[in-house]
Amino acid sequence: MNPKKIKIGVFSDSHRKTQLHQEAIEHLLSCGANYLLHAGDLEIKEHLQMLADTSLPYVVVYGNNDINLIPLYGKYYNIYKEPHYFKIQELKLKMMHMPYFMNPDVDIIISGHTHQFEATLENGTLFLNPGEVCAREKPLTVEK
Repeated sequence: MNPKKIKIGVFSDSHRKTQLHQEAIEHLLSCGANYLLHAGDLEIKEHLQMLADTSLPYVVVYGNNDINLIPLYGKYYNIYKEPHYFKIQELKLKMMHMPYFMNPDVDIIISGHTHQFEATLENGTLFLNPGEVCAREKPLTVEK
């Protein structure tokens, strides 16, 4: 059996920056992403709806600023408490917002919270923090 080739779009820490959140989704879609993962701190339901509106499979974990999204668990959106273990085809993933569950027990470990991009491969496990969408730590600049 030949598994379908997938492109996974990973992002985190949108906070209340709705325009930047939408732009991140559009960018990932333009790059051919056919699966979306968000490592928490969406803060508002509209951000979840934007993910659902893509009609792509997606997974989100709660961030430390997502307390108001807790009632949506298991009802309307694919949002889970951390750490969330799941598979995409044969790939085993663990996703969390806070980088606390970092033992290499899966193929890819995705975290957020720090607002800093980081990617390392250690003993066959990819540790990935996509950084931030909200541009809090590294403000957007306009090229002249």
